Amino acid sequence: GPVSWDRFVIVPRLPGTNERVKAIRTEEIVGGTSTTALVALRRWKLRCRLISCIGYDEHSVRIVDDLTQEGIETDGLLRREDVEGASNIVLVDNRNGQRLIIDGPHGVG
Repeated sequence: GPVSWDRFVIVPRLPGTNERVKAIRTEEIVGGTSTTALVALRRWKLRCRLISCIGYDEHSVRIVDDLTQEGIETDGLLRREDVEGASNIVLVDNRNGQRLIIDGPHGVG
């Protein structure tokens, strides 16, 4: 399933066009719908394995490291030189949790 390295930026409110806001805090974690579900299941002590395709770039390395620390089996990952790990920036409105997601440059080369 889809896997990414996400940088969450918590802001007081989502900015408008040409507007700046100061971040309240940031956090970087493995993301994607499949991996988010796997992390939750693993924390319930269930055995989990991710089957996906990632590369050898910095984001891919961080993804594998984070999944391994969570106890998720990564032997189902296909690693390819022509694939970059997906990365996203996620702005989160601190008032209501609304998100704005910016997909990073990634994909199959």
